[in-house]
Amino acid sequence: MELTNQAQALSRNLRRQIIRDQNETHLHHSLRELFQAMEPNYTVEITHGPDELGKDLVIVKSDKFTPLEAIAIVVKCGDVKGRTLGDVDHLKRRVEYSLSSPEHRKLRQIQSQINQALANPAQIKSLLPDLPIAKVLVVIAGEISKQARIRLQNELISKVECYDINWLIDNFTDFYPQFFFEGQAIDFVSKKIMALERKHSQGKSHKNLSDYFVEPLIKTLSDPIDLDELGDDNVDQIRISLNRRKLRFLRLEDLCKKESRLILLGDPGTGKTGAMAKLAIEMHRKAYDLLVRSPGQRRNLRIPIPVFVTARRLLESETVSSLFEAYFQSMEIFDRFEVNVLMVDGLDEIAVDNRPHVISKLDAYSEEQNCSYILTSRKVDLISTLPQKYKKYELLPFEFGQAMKLFSKLITDRKVLATMKDGLERIQDQIPLVPLSLLLLIELVERHKEVPASLTELYDRFFDMALGRWDREKGIEVLFEYVAKKKFLADLAYSQFRARDRLEIPADDFQGFLDQYGRQYDLSPKDLNGFVQEVERAGILNQRTEINFKHRSFLDYFVAFYIFENREVIPNLNDLVVRTYFDSVWSEVS
Repeated sequence: MELTNQAQALSRNLRRQIIRDQNETHLHHSLRELFQAMEPNYTVEITHGPDELGKDLVIVKSDKFTPLEAIAIVVKCGDVKGRTLGDVDHLKRRVEYSLSSPEHRKLRQIQSQINQALANPAQIKSLLPDLPIAKVLVVIAGEISKQARIRLQNELISKVECYDINWLIDNFTDFYPQFFFEGQAIDFVSKKIMALERKHSQGKSHKNLSDYFVEPLIKTLSDPIDLDELGDDNVDQIRISLNRRKLRFLRLEDLCKKESRLILLGDPGTGKTGAMAKLAIEMHRKAYDLLVRSPGQRRNLRIPIPVFVTARRLLESETVSSLFEAYFQSMEIFDRFEVNVLMVDGLDEIAVDNRPHVISKLDAYSEEQNCSYILTSRKVDLISTLPQKYKKYELLPFEFGQAMKLFSKLITDRKVLATMKDGLERIQDQIPLVPLSLLLLIELVERHKEVPASLTELYDRFFDMALGRWDREKGIEVLFEYVAKKKFLADLAYSQFRARDRLEIPADDFQGFLDQYGRQYDLSPKDLNGFVQEVERAGILNQRTEINFKHRSFLDYFVAFYIFENREVIPNLNDLVVRTYFDSVWSEVS
């Protein structure tokens, strides 16, 4: 709606000129988006090419009551005019003359295309059958005179409808206003923003990230000051002041313009991924604003934009070109932007041996693209050994006021909000005030009106709730007790993740674990399928081509739960705990 209002604010003459400035190929892509926006349930495909047989685009129309039918679109750029004469003889002479003029050659060309379109069925790549053409729409990106319109409609057949530039102005404005502000680029940025917002949506209300985000603080851990050049009396004081320096998190965008390599550290649950997603959203919005500002005047300037990927995705990329091609989806879109920041999340979530490789890739990619980068990680040993050239920042837990601000954005019930405030005042020393803990706390208090006394109790109660401990009391049918599902996740976490030192597992390994688990506990295929469905409903696992826990802290919890539950039968338990404590990947388990 906002973009529609901005399009309406443009003068009609400017919108008209933007349409006229489009070449025919670009107009085909824009018309596909327009017709798709007008009829989301229809299929629209560009068929322009040597085999088009008169059709530039085809719309496949379907509903519950009628079979599939196709509508051919014939597109022409420029004005089309026609002439009529008073008597038949004069008309015949004028027709012979007019057909040789550019204006009427264009009419004749349209007629030829229409005849071909009607005679040849539409071969749609996404649909198997060849469909007969039910109607032809002639779209003219220019003025069409009244006489030309009459001739096109009368001399052809009733299946033809003609639309001119005024129709395009109105419908682009109402249905696809991004056309006036570089449609493909606008669509790309909008989709990136929407994907980040929805990926981090929260709670029963499914609020977008920006609706509940509370900006955290960051602390400087290093600064490019050469302490050797300072007097001994000043060094200690400078070190203390640097370590106490706190900044607003979104200041990282400005810092990226001054420093090329930034490392953002944080304890588990501090919200590193969500905060980075919010930073990416804000930077995408600035790119969006540049695209819609002064339409038609910035097409020669590349728009600065971030690229936000995981460390694993970066590790798997063979070249910077392959990484960006996958991210931008087409080189045409990529050429419209300039990558100013490469944001890489989760260095700690890849194997220790691969981390230096990711960092060397980051250095190479940032130099090739002449951009800065931000890398996020838990506080692992590797980070402390990085050279001085890296600016290090730590994402801090919330202060009490920030925690309450988060609560107020997500909780609408004043009684629940008051309970949260009283409870948080009592337990703020026992539960870290980090987004993950606070979000789990909200779910628990909203459902059970109780505030847990410690972090362990918080996680225990949350997973009991998520795995259906009280479902039967609410009349929700479950086949398996929550303890069985909890034990299943613990076995999975320890045997498939911790024991093999990995944070994701292939789908085949997961299926193998399921088969073995079914045999061990004598579960029929039907029972096993029901069991897996109930675990999926808990929302703890992400099941894609690679299986992982929805949050890294969830994995740590279930590994810890396994060790605790089997403490009496695990040999050399103390040694296991000590090794885990000093392990840079699994230390939080201890």
